[in-house]
Amino acid sequence: MPEFHPTLIPRRQRLREVRDCLSSAQVPPRRFFALYLGLVTVIDLVAVGVQLMGGDTPLLEDLPSLFAVVLSNLLVQLLLVGTLLYSLAVWRGQRAEYAILGDGFAFAGRCVGVLLLQLAIVGAGLTLFFLPGVYFFYVYRFALFELCQDPEIGAIEAMRRARIHAFGYKRQLFALDLHFLPWILLSRLPALYQDLVYVLPAYAQAYGLNWSLSLPPIPLSPLAQTAVFDLFHLAVALLFLPAYTAAQASYFDTALETNPIPQPPQTRD
Repeated sequence: MPEFHPTLIPRRQRLREVRDCLSSAQVPPRRFFALYLGLVTVIDLVAVGVQLMGGDTPLLEDLPSLFAVVLSNLLVQLLLVGTLLYSLAVWRGQRAEYAILGDGFAFAGRCVGVLLLQLAIVGAGLTLFFLPGVYFFYVYRFALFELCQDPEIGAIEAMRRARIHAFGYKRQLFALDLHFLPWILLSRLPALYQDLVYVLPAYAQAYGLNWSLSLPPIPLSPLAQTAVFDLFHLAVALLFLPAYTAAQASYFDTALETNPIPQPPQTRD
């Protein structure tokens, strides 16, 4: 049986080390993440524009809109993989150019497989009982990092390795998330208000529930809302997202050292 020796990472010290690494990066992290968030904004605007052309047709019945939503989410996730690659390289003292943002497309199929497995496992846990879903979220937190480390492995192997490397680090990752939670909530504040005004009342009406919360509507068109909210998210995310992503990369690197992947037993001829 392999021996794992997870270590307690001093979070404040680690965050200082992360910021030192980011300050010495050849490609400035805020410029890199501004490019990433700018592309995400453009993708969101295009997807919303396609949905608006469909009018009031339900999403599942409007194939162009459904395709736009699926494709936009896929593109955003693959760009996210590029930010993980960048953060790993910066933490390891390697040079990372702007072009690394698109490197996730080289193993897009494996990324999609991992995302679908995560969605199925975490979604099932959240649907049945909330806490198991949260637990599985942290069990497989490193799955995309595993593909960044070794793009040749499959989705199931990435999930297996993620489970091994998360051993002893789930609570520490949770504490890291709590550290950045105020920034995350602030960056999503307009979107949260939008959900309270439009999304939740629509769900309540669909299920025959009484929705009593009354909030003033947003005096913007859907396309303008997307642009304003995404730009607000971009401005706030630039203040924390580089350090947050690089901190996760540093935790993954530590897990690689302390939790080695068991090797299959060698057979004698």
